[in-house]
Amino acid sequence: MKNTKVYVVLGLTICVTSLILLIGGFMLWEDVLDFDIPVVDTDVEIPVIHLPDTTKEVVKVEEGMVLPFTVNAKKTMLFFDKALSDEQLNQAVIAYDGVYRPNLGNVYTYDGKAFEAVACKSGVIENVYEDPLLGNTVILNCDNVLISYQGLASTAVKKGAAVKQGDVLGVAGNSEYYKECGVHVFVSAKMNNQYVDVESLLK
Repeated sequence: MKNTKVYVVLGLTICVTSLILLIGGFMLWEDVLDFDIPVVDTDVEIPVIHLPDTTKEVVKVEEGMVLPFTVNAKKTMLFFDKALSDEQLNQAVIAYDGVYRPNLGNVYTYDGKAFEAVACKSGVIENVYEDPLLGNTVILNCDNVLISYQGLASTAVKKGAAVKQGDVLGVAGNSEYYKECGVHVFVSAKMNNQYVDVESLLK
């Protein structure tokens, strides 16, 4: 009889416990169903992180100036400079019509033969004309430096044309002013309204 009571009590305990667990499970499931999932506000501005620019900076290499010819021409008259020796000064003055004047450019010759005069640097043709004393003339403007090519037998460019370094501007010839030099090209440079030795600008 005692064993029967024990079993009855044990059975009731199990039933009550199971009932409590079942009710608790239903309550938990209801809470899960009622849980609100937060909504993300799409109108919120998200900050943009700017990464550093890792591209290499393009370095522009400045174009240097070269001699106004591609052959092995020689300089037969020098640019006048007081710093020259007495012997060199004799090659830096020109006698014309009984008057000695300083030579404000360089005279280039090539064994008495004609040769092509080329652009010392890329630029724009400022002017093309015929001078009664200095012959056919081409003036090249490159970075505000005016380079004059004179004594040309013929010219190969027109005023306003853009030229690149090394482009042919004309062919060596002669002029009244430098006729004793024979076939030649007279090249002078003017910067800031002052004549300078064109070879001092070479790089």
